[in-house]
Amino acid sequence: MRTLGTTLERNAANYPDRPALAYHDRIVTFGDLRRRALRLADGLYLRGLRRQERVAILSRNSLEYCEVSAATEHAGFICTTVNFRLAPPEIEYVLLDSGAKALVFDVEYAEVVDGLRGVFPNLLLVCTRGSVPWALDYESLIAEGAIEGPPIVAAPDDIGCLIYTSGTTGRPKGVARRHWRWRTYADMMLLEMKIGFAPVNLVMTPLFHVGAKIQVLATHEMAGLVVVEDNFDAKRALGVIERFRVTHMFVVATMMQALLEAADQASFDLSSLERITMAGAPIPVPTLRRALARFGKVIMIQYGMTEAELTVLHPQEINPEGTSQDIERLTSVGHPNGLTEVSIWDDEGSECSIGTPGEIVVRSPATLDFYWNNSCATVDSIRDGWFRTGDVGKRDERGYIYLVDRKKDMIISGGENIYSREVEEALITHEALREVAVIGIPDPKWGEAVVAVVVLQKRAEVDPETLIAYSRTRLARYKCPKAVVFTSELPRVPSGKVDKVALRRTASASLSSQRPEA
Repeated sequence: MRTLGTTLERNAANYPDRPALAYHDRIVTFGDLRRRALRLADGLYLRGLRRQERVAILSRNSLEYCEVSAATEHAGFICTTVNFRLAPPEIEYVLLDSGAKALVFDVEYAEVVDGLRGVFPNLLLVCTRGSVPWALDYESLIAEGAIEGPPIVAAPDDIGCLIYTSGTTGRPKGVARRHWRWRTYADMMLLEMKIGFAPVNLVMTPLFHVGAKIQVLATHEMAGLVVVEDNFDAKRALGVIERFRVTHMFVVATMMQALLEAADQASFDLSSLERITMAGAPIPVPTLRRALARFGKVIMIQYGMTEAELTVLHPQEINPEGTSQDIERLTSVGHPNGLTEVSIWDDEGSECSIGTPGEIVVRSPATLDFYWNNSCATVDSIRDGWFRTGDVGKRDERGYIYLVDRKKDMIISGGENIYSREVEEALITHEALREVAVIGIPDPKWGEAVVAVVVLQKRAEVDPETLIAYSRTRLARYKCPKAVVFTSELPRVPSGKVDKVALRRTASASLSSQRPEA
């Protein structure tokens, strides 16, 4: 059985001069990546790190980030990714929960790390792309290491990487997945994305997220080039696609909207694109139509989470000009792949009938092994090999899966169950709206009241009463919003999903400020 480190060894042996990584004007070959990764791994070993101990990384996307990942994958250290958008107490929690023995951080976050040093007096600190007097210099650590690497290597059953969830329903949980499961996950992506030899994959989403991580693994599995961007800028991204002849990329819905707007304003050669994977949040059908018109039939819809990959809607299944059934299926997330089983369960654990909403559960060789340091969450979520996603969905007569809601986001108003996505899909068809998120907020009469938080299209104008009236032409009255809140943007977690916890707070505060004082 192979490990994640096997891929780098093979590519360095067979294609040492092929480009593995590109970052702005810097190119790293597979041979160079192996040499630096092994020396870094040995430098960490000489400083006391041993197999399966955690090496945390706090950084934007960079070449160094990829080198740290490669070093840990070779030696069997566990790379623990830290969301750089977290507040210091949240970063402290991840470091404590993971039991990190080392933290590699970009100099950009030196002030944050300095503030945490008192909590972690024994944590090995390594600074990249700059220096501070109280941390090891990254390049110096690499220089300390032997070119042949440390006297340890990863095993297939070792944990390959520890990625923490977005924490949309509570504190983040560390998702532990063994090397062989990561390899299986990468192989699934190769099949789903139709990746051939030597692809060029543009990675703009943060590498601390599973979506970016798996893109790197799948691309390097086929000896391809990963073009790394540290920030998403739509116009720059289109230029990078043209310059590097990018074949594959992964985006969330908000990124696609920005790319479409930038593409309308300037001309770029995007003919190299073979597959654009969209995931992270439900894709509004109007956005999907525009993307197909601009990029062609290269759009693939993917549904998954940090813990599991579930379903795919392939380009050949996306037909906005087809039958009413074809158009209806644009709102689905497709079918499970050949290695994945997906079912819909009721509260008693029995399979739901066609069209009946229930909890989506998945069984696959690529799902998580367990939640790190959290046996209770593991027991609650994994039963008889099935992972309970916490998402509500339904299946149609041909096996297409439709997302309905998060179980914890379902609104109960006047005793009726209301699924927020159904309301969102009805409202987003209004021409004035760019984005919609629907939440429930406490209401003394109804228990919860349906509230729509909306982002307008540029130069669009519409009032709440008009939107509520519009929703009543498409939904049962009890499902319609009782209030509308306007905002310039929706808060999101790193995966691209709307942060409904934050949204409930801000919407409640906004509506409270609008109420006249008694």
